[in-house]
Amino acid sequence: MLRLTDKQKLDLVITAVSLLGVRYKYGAEVDLNVEPENVMEIDCSELVEFCYRKIGYIVPDGACNQFEASEPVALPILYPEVGDLAFMRRIESGKISHVGLYVGRDKIIHASGFHNEVVITPLSEFQKKTKYSEFAGIRRFLEDKVKNA
Repeated sequence: MLRLTDKQKLDLVITAVSLLGVRYKYGAEVDLNVEPENVMEIDCSELVEFCYRKIGYIVPDGACNQFEASEPVALPILYPEVGDLAFMRRIESGKISHVGLYVGRDKIIHASGFHNEVVITPLSEFQKKTKYSEFAGIRRFLEDKVKNA
Protein backbone atom coordinates (compact mmCIF):
# COMPACT_ATOMS: atom_id res chain seq x y z
CA MET A 1 0.00 0.00 0.00
CA LEU A 2 1.08 3.53 -0.74
CA ARG A 3 2.14 5.39 2.42
CA LEU A 4 2.01 9.17 2.34
CA THR A 5 4.26 11.36 4.45
CA ASP A 6 2.68 13.81 6.89
CA LYS A 7 3.62 16.67 4.53
CA GLN A 8 2.01 14.91 1.56
CA LYS A 9 -1.15 14.33 3.59
CA LEU A 10 -1.29 17.99 4.60
CA ASP A 11 -0.70 19.16 1.03
CA LEU A 12 -3.34 16.75 -0.26
CA VAL A 13 -5.93 18.08 2.20
CA ILE A 14 -5.03 21.71 1.38
CA THR A 15 -5.48 21.00 -2.33
CA ALA A 16 -8.77 19.14 -1.85
CA VAL A 17 -10.18 21.88 0.40
CA SER A 18 -9.18 24.53 -2.15
CA LEU A 19 -11.44 22.76 -4.68
CA LEU A 20 -14.58 23.02 -2.50
CA GLY A 21 -17.31 24.72 -4.48
CA VAL A 22 -15.77 24.02 -7.90
CA ARG A 23 -18.50 23.08 -10.37
CA TYR A 24 -19.04 19.36 -11.04
CA LYS A 25 -18.97 18.20 -14.64
CA TYR A 26 -19.02 14.52 -15.56
CA GLY A 27 -15.98 13.63 -17.67
CA ALA A 28 -14.25 16.95 -17.03
CA GLU A 29 -10.57 16.92 -17.91
CA VAL A 30 -8.40 19.29 -15.91
CA ASP A 31 -4.87 20.42 -16.67
CA LEU A 32 -3.21 18.68 -13.75
CA ASN A 33 -0.45 21.29 -13.67
CA VAL A 34 -2.65 24.35 -13.03
CA GLU A 35 -3.18 25.84 -9.60
CA PRO A 36 -6.40 24.85 -7.82
CA GLU A 37 -7.86 28.36 -8.09
CA ASN A 38 -7.78 27.96 -11.89
CA VAL A 39 -9.90 24.79 -11.92
CA MET A 40 -13.34 25.70 -13.28
CA GLU A 41 -14.99 22.25 -13.32
CA ILE A 42 -14.04 18.74 -12.25
CA ASP A 43 -15.49 15.27 -11.76
CA CYS A 44 -14.91 12.79 -8.95
CA SER A 45 -11.99 10.80 -10.34
CA GLU A 46 -10.31 13.89 -11.77
CA LEU A 47 -10.40 15.42 -8.28
CA VAL A 48 -8.44 12.41 -6.98
CA GLU A 49 -6.01 12.64 -9.91
CA PHE A 50 -5.53 16.38 -9.42
CA CYS A 51 -4.90 16.15 -5.67
CA TYR A 52 -2.44 13.28 -6.04
CA ARG A 53 -0.57 15.09 -8.84
CA LYS A 54 -0.08 18.03 -6.49
CA ILE A 55 1.72 15.75 -4.02
CA GLY A 56 3.89 14.15 -6.69
CA TYR A 57 2.00 11.10 -7.94
CA ILE A 58 0.38 10.09 -11.21
CA VAL A 59 -2.63 7.88 -10.50
CA PRO A 60 -5.03 6.16 -12.91
CA ASP A 61 -7.84 8.11 -14.55
CA GLY A 62 -11.43 7.10 -13.85
CA ALA A 63 -13.11 5.80 -10.70
CA CYS A 64 -13.12 2.19 -11.96
CA ASN A 65 -9.40 2.31 -12.72
CA GLN A 66 -8.68 3.92 -9.36
CA PHE A 67 -10.65 1.14 -7.67
CA GLU A 68 -8.60 -1.49 -9.53
CA ALA A 69 -5.33 0.26 -8.60
CA SER A 70 -6.12 0.13 -4.89
CA GLU A 71 -6.81 -2.42 -2.20
CA PRO A 72 -9.31 -2.47 0.65
CA VAL A 73 -8.60 -0.92 4.00
CA ALA A 74 -10.23 -3.36 6.42
CA LEU A 75 -12.53 -1.30 8.59
CA PRO A 76 -12.75 -1.03 11.57
CA ILE A 77 -9.48 -2.91 12.16
CA LEU A 78 -7.54 -0.33 10.17
CA TYR A 79 -8.73 3.24 10.23
CA PRO A 80 -8.84 5.32 7.07
CA GLU A 81 -5.87 7.58 6.51
CA VAL A 82 -5.76 10.90 4.71
CA GLY A 83 -5.51 10.09 1.02
CA ASP A 84 -7.57 6.91 1.14
CA LEU A 85 -10.36 6.58 -1.41
CA ALA A 86 -14.05 6.01 -0.69
CA PHE A 87 -16.03 4.32 -3.46
CA MET A 88 -19.68 3.90 -4.42
CA ARG A 89 -21.03 1.33 -6.86
CA ARG A 90 -24.23 1.07 -8.90
CA ILE A 91 -26.63 -1.39 -7.31
CA GLU A 92 -28.01 -2.61 -10.64
CA SER A 93 -24.68 -3.31 -12.38
CA GLY A 94 -22.20 -3.51 -9.51
CA LYS A 95 -19.92 -1.09 -11.39
CA ILE A 96 -17.92 1.54 -9.53
CA SER A 97 -19.64 4.86 -10.11
CA HIS A 98 -18.12 7.38 -7.72
CA VAL A 99 -14.97 8.11 -5.72
CA GLY A 100 -14.18 10.52 -2.93
CA LEU A 101 -11.02 11.44 -1.06
CA TYR A 102 -10.73 10.82 2.68
CA VAL A 103 -9.32 13.97 4.31
CA GLY A 104 -9.41 12.98 7.98
CA ARG A 105 -11.86 13.55 10.82
CA ASP A 106 -14.34 11.19 9.13
CA LYS A 107 -14.77 13.54 6.15
CA ILE A 108 -14.80 12.84 2.40
CA ILE A 109 -14.23 15.52 -0.23
CA HIS A 110 -15.79 14.61 -3.57
CA ALA A 111 -17.11 16.13 -6.77
CA SER A 112 -20.82 15.47 -6.39
CA GLY A 113 -23.22 15.31 -9.31
CA PHE A 114 -26.11 15.56 -6.85
CA HIS A 115 -24.79 18.85 -5.42
CA ASN A 116 -23.28 19.92 -8.76
CA GLU A 117 -20.03 20.92 -7.04
CA VAL A 118 -17.14 19.72 -4.90
CA VAL A 119 -18.41 19.16 -1.36
CA ILE A 120 -17.26 17.78 1.98
CA THR A 121 -19.41 14.98 3.40
CA PRO A 122 -19.26 13.01 6.63
CA LEU A 123 -18.07 9.46 5.94
CA SER A 124 -21.27 8.11 7.53
CA GLU A 125 -23.35 10.05 4.97
CA PHE A 126 -21.13 8.93 2.08
CA GLN A 127 -21.62 5.30 3.18
CA LYS A 128 -25.43 5.48 3.04
CA LYS A 129 -27.16 3.40 0.42
CA THR A 130 -29.27 5.34 -2.07
CA LYS A 131 -31.87 4.23 -4.58
CA TYR A 132 -29.16 3.61 -7.18
CA SER A 133 -25.83 3.29 -5.35
CA GLU A 134 -24.21 1.60 -2.38
CA PHE A 135 -20.93 2.01 -0.54
CA ALA A 136 -18.13 -0.09 -2.05
CA GLY A 137 -15.50 0.49 0.63
CA ILE A 138 -12.42 2.45 1.59
CA ARG A 139 -9.33 1.62 -0.43
CA ARG A 140 -5.69 2.72 -0.62
CA PHE A 141 -3.57 2.96 -3.76
CA LEU A 142 -1.08 0.15 -4.34
CA GLU A 143 2.49 1.41 -4.65
CA ASP A 144 3.07 -0.37 -7.95
CA LYS A 145 -0.04 1.22 -9.51
CA VAL A 146 1.07 4.85 -9.09
CA LYS A 147 4.03 6.68 -10.60
CA ASN A 148 6.10 9.61 -9.44
CA ALA A 149 5.16 12.77 -11.30
